[in-house]
Amino acid sequence: MQSETRIYSLPRWRVTRWLADCGPGVPDDIRVELIGNLFGNLPVFVGGVINTVAVAIAIVARKPTAPFIAWLVFEIAVCTARLIVLLVARRAALSRAETPTDIYLILGLAWSASVGYGVIVSLASGDFVIATLACLSSAAMVGGIFFRNFSAPRFAAAIDPDQLGLVGSRRAALGPVAPLCRTAAGAALLHRNDLRGLHAQPDAGRHDAGRARE
Repeated sequence: MQSETRIYSLPRWRVTRWLADCGPGVPDDIRVELIGNLFGNLPVFVGGVINTVAVAIAIVARKPTAPFIAWLVFEIAVCTARLIVLLVARRAALSRAETPTDIYLILGLAWSASVGYGVIVSLASGDFVIATLACLSSAAMVGGIFFRNFSAPRFAAAIDPDQLGLVGSRRAALGPVAPLCRTAAGAALLHRNDLRGLHAQPDAGRHDAGRARE
């Protein structure tokens, strides 16, 4: 759960509300906590940024053509924007101000599209080393994506690079990874359902917490 000192705003745009929706019957305070999870797990976030940028740099160093250079520039721009928005959101949440949740979610989609584009152009290049590097990097992030965003399964599925960038090449390049994607997605859904079950009776939970403190 998010820190007790940080409160993140719920998304306001229709598309982002749909992406971050955790299902009917969830109390508003729990929805706020679930949204806060999307801003947490900073090591996973930083690891993903370093991974994608480093891979793009390595590929450009091997094959400095226009498609790969454009990918690297866009990747750096999106990752920088995501980091800035994340820091702004954390600062705003600390002071109970409005947080740029909608922008943060949209940038997550843009990042995933960038990763997917990188995989597609890597496979199209015909260079086995580049294709392998891009595909392994993308596949390695599937689990982290789902478990970092388990509280919003629709969003987690939408930003999965396999779904945004590898739909056409899944069987050719990532056939063995498809079961991993399904397993990670299922685990994320189960984790979310468990969390909702824990808060199905908030009054009882508060009563038990009060007894524990006593």
